[in-house]
Parts: sequence; C-alpha cells; structure tokens
Amino acid sequence: MTGSDHKFGSAAADSSTVRRLRPATAVAPGLTRAPAPATPRAVGPAVLREIKRGELAGSRPGALRAVDFAALEEATPTVHDIPADKPRTPGRSALRYRLLDRALRHRVVPDPVLRAGSRYGALARERHESRGGVVGQEERLRALLRRMSSGPIAELPEKANEQHYGLPPEFLGLILGPRRKYSGCLWEPGTDTLARAEEAMLALSCERAQVRDGLRILDLGCGWGSLSLWLAEQYPASFITGVSNSSRQREWIEAERDRRGLINLEVITADVNDYKPIGQFDRVMSIEMFEHMRNWHELLRRISTWLFDDGKAFVHVFSHRTLPYLFTGTWAAERFFTAGLMPSHDLLPRFQEHLLLADRWVESGNHYAKTLQAWLGQLDARTDEALELLIADHRSPGDARALLGAWRLFLLSTDEIWRFGGGNHWLISHYLLEPRSSGPINAV
Repeated sequence: MTGSDHKFGSAAADSSTVRRLRPATAVAPGLTRAPAPATPRAVGPAVLREIKRGELAGSRPGALRAVDFAALEEATPTVHDIPADKPRTPGRSALRYRLLDRALRHRVVPDPVLRAGSRYGALARERHESRGGVVGQEERLRALLRRMSSGPIAELPEKANEQHYGLPPEFLGLILGPRRKYSGCLWEPGTDTLARAEEAMLALSCERAQVRDGLRILDLGCGWGSLSLWLAEQYPASFITGVSNSSRQREWIEAERDRRGLINLEVITADVNDYKPIGQFDRVMSIEMFEHMRNWHELLRRISTWLFDDGKAFVHVFSHRTLPYLFTGTWAAERFFTAGLMPSHDLLPRFQEHLLLADRWVESGNHYAKTLQAWLGQLDARTDEALELLIADHRSPGDARALLGAWRLFLLSTDEIWRFGGGNHWLISHYLLEPRSSGPINAV
C-alpha cells in the first residue's frame, strides 16, 4: 500500500458527469455504499471562497448534497490529477492543494462526488497514458526504462516515513487488520473479514515464493511486519530478517515479536540505498516496496547478490494492466506518494539482466478495492479515536482533521481506482525471480 499507493482528470467536467458514471459494484462483505443524492445542490465559487477562508468549519458531513464539478475541479486534484508532463503553474497548484485540504478538513465535499470524480479521473488517466497510440506509448516506456536504470535506488526515502510510516502505530492500527498488512489482501469466495483476507494473501505469497521451513529469508521493505511475523510464526525453523526505513515500524514489530515469544526474527532500520546485509538468503521477499523505488535495475542487481545460487526472490506490486506511469505533480503525489511509480504488469519482466523471471501471476483489482473499503470502514467507525491519536502526536486539531480527511480521500479514491473496469485495469501482480546461473545478460 500499501501503501499503498494513489483523482480528478485534467479536463473540466460538469455535474452531468455524475449521472454518466456507472457506480462500481464490488463491495467488501459487511460494507454498504451511501446512496447517490436525489436532489443535487450545486456549490459554486462563493462556497469555494468560504472554504478558502475556513468559514465552513461548522458544516456537517453530508450537508452539501452535490458539488458542481466545473466549479470544484480547480480545488479538487486527486490521484489522477493533471499529468506530470502537462505545463502547470506551481503557485496555482499550491493554491489548489490548500483549497482541497480545507475542503477535506471540513468535509464539505460529499463522498459520492469524490467517488464519481475518482472514476472520472481513472478514465482520464488511461486516456492520457494512451495518447499517441502505440508509438507514443513505446516512446514513453523507453524513457521510463532509462530513468529506472539510473540514479539512486530510492529518490526520497524520507518521504515514505513522513507520509505513511512516521504516523503513530496506533493510528494505522485503527485502519489495518489485526496483522497490520499495509498492502492488498486476498478476498476469496467466502472470505468475510479483513483478518481472513490478510492471512489468505500472506499464505498465497509464501506458496508462490516456494517458502519452506528452515530457510533464511529477507523481508525487504517489511512495513508493519505482517509478512515477517507471519513467516516467523509459520516457519519456526527459518530465520527472518525484516528491513524497514522507519524506526517506529521496527520498534512496533520488535514489541510484537517479543509479545508472541518469537525468537527467529530480527528487524533492521536502514535506507535501501545503503543497506548491505550480512550473508546471503534463500528467499528475498518484497511486498509493495518496488513502487517507491526509482532504480529497479540496481535494486534487482543487489538482490541477485544477496541470494544463494539456488535462492529465489518474490515481488508483490500493485499495477496497471498495460500502462506504467509516475506519480508526480499531483495532490496525491505530494501528500501520499512522492517519487512513486505505478508499474504495469509487464514492467518488472523488462529487468532480467541479473534475475530471471521464473513465473508471474495477477490478481483482480477487486481484491485491493475490497481491502481499501475495509480500511475506510474501520477508520470511519473510529473517527474520534483517530483524531485523538493524531492530536496527541503533536498536531493541532485543525491539522488532525485535515490529515484525517486526506486519509479518507486516499482510501476512498483508491478503492474506486482498483475496482474500475470490473477490477481488470488496476491489478495486483506477483513475480518469482531466480539468479541467472550463466551471469547477467542485457535487459529485455
């Protein structure tokens, strides 16, 4: 998700857009969607001025039944905002982001409007990334591959801490399931709880990674420890090393490890740019970390040196089925995913110079959508507690409300993205990699 992990398009849309967008139907068990408003009430520039001045502090959630898209577009950029290569004025973007932050703080934009805008933004993103036909797409892909073969492995590792991992562990605990899996879960038929969906994906990842007891395993980008703790529990004769760039995450995992009486898990705080493990591993597993990395070529080269000759690497990423792109120049990139990447399903197989693709799998985006719905449902059920935790973490009440609103939009909009097109556009991708016995070759 995690992480992530994520909405309005760059073109203006009028209120008729809401009627043209077909509501998605994939909803996690036990969760319901608010009905669409029956009587729209337009919100124009006057209300925007009130938002800017902060004069809607008393507005209650849902008080505004609909918002005019054309009027709010400039104030409501989201994950699929104006693409990075389109000219923009920095000052104008900053103003738009501040307006959106104020709107989120006071919840003056109803959820159905945000959801409709997110679906519109998903469509706009695909149209933009498809521009120029196959020739244009190939040119952009070649440029992206060059970028992903140069520079540091992680451009701004401190941003992930600031935007996700530096938050109070208790706050994320309100959102995530009992295993704190901050990544897509698996909702198989009959799965009716987030806890079961977490364990189903953890088990599937270990099966596809061909994990067995007695191995030395590296969990690279271990997050809040869902995989590390699972491996330590399920494979007691194995030794697990979890690596995170967040001291808060390490402290929480170590406390949980000790509480469970596990003796086969160590956790290291390290910047992936500088990390040098001691010894080699039978397995290197990485769950939703590659999306935060810039230089995949160098990262995979290093992983190949960390594996025994018969070792294997397993990578889980969220993805688009055909279109890779960067998260830059958007509200979501600035608030949640700075220097992030949306891989396509066939992106990682283009980096086989040091590790050979042995197998790959794909899961419907509906699994991630249901995960996000469950996270949002849990956050909404404990809003007061969430605000208290954020305020206790040295934030003003206003800043805490704004951050909570941003998290709601993040979860709500990414839910819409992954369920878009029946869950067949944005996906979950798995890969199994093996060292090349004959040495490196040119990238595919």
